[in-house]
Amino acid sequence: MAETFGDVKSFSKQLSQREIDEGRVYIKESYATTLFGYPSNARGDAKVDLVLFDAHSKSKKICLCKDGDKYYFNQGWSQFAGVKNLSAGDTITLTKMKHRSTKTKDFMFGVTKN
Repeated sequence: MAETFGDVKSFSKQLSQREIDEGRVYIKESYATTLFGYPSNARGDAKVDLVLFDAHSKSKKICLCKDGDKYYFNQGWSQFAGVKNLSAGDTITLTKMKHRSTKTKDFMFGVTKN
């Protein structure tokens, strides 16, 4: 689910067992292109680097990739999920952070444990 509150945009998703097992989080195309900035006309070899920040201001770079018609967090995600001890049923929330001076794709990461 993506939500918009003025200039703040966020994405929330309850993780499935498949996503935990595969080390990928699947994203709908509309969210991949509008919220995370994946080029709508890009081929499958394109990727978008995202930076996730937690409540302690620690950051982790992950990659949004495409395989066929599926978009997913991949590179860096599995390690990040392990550090955060994520499991099936947990809900992740990524809230877009606005920066005036940079064009990086930064997101505040939150988790609600199952």
